[in-house]
Amino acid sequence: CFTIDPEKACDLDDAISINKLSEFDQQTNSPIFEIGIHIADVASFVEIGSELDKELAWRGTSVYAGPSVIRMFPSNYSESLSLNPLQDRLAISYFFKVTLNNAKIIGQPFIVPTVIRSCAKLSYSFADKLINSDFEEKIIFDEVTTLQHSLTDISQDLKNLDKITQQ
Repeated sequence: CFTIDPEKACDLDDAISINKLSEFDQQTNSPIFEIGIHIADVASFVEIGSELDKELAWRGTSVYAGPSVIRMFPSNYSESLSLNPLQDRLAISYFFKVTLNNAKIIGQPFIVPTVIRSCAKLSYSFADKLINSDFEEKIIFDEVTTLQHSLTDISQDLKNLDKITQQ
């Protein structure tokens, strides 16, 4: 999985994964993919009624206003909660199977607690580059942290996600 956020995002609270399955939908003549939407399980760090719980209820969300950022979690918590690359993190994950050619949902989606490890932190502009152009992996490698997957694989994942969402 990987995150896609604004370039200067500090709180990486969601990630996405896509895996091509060995299944094939005969009806639509299409390969089937499993998509996972992963949300950081920040609730597992917060004791109900604690001072932190009260602070979070007051903050509500992170706010990006120009160059200023008001984080939902105080900065000393953000590092241990963010879905940073190459770090195991608790998440709540929503999985569903979908065909590539017409975005037909196959079966029943499900939600489960997970431990995820993001392979990359992508900005919106960089993800767009990977979807819409060919690239020299060695030239742009410094724009992303990844050891588990090549940028070619991540680019193909993004292109598949883009194709599914365009249906």
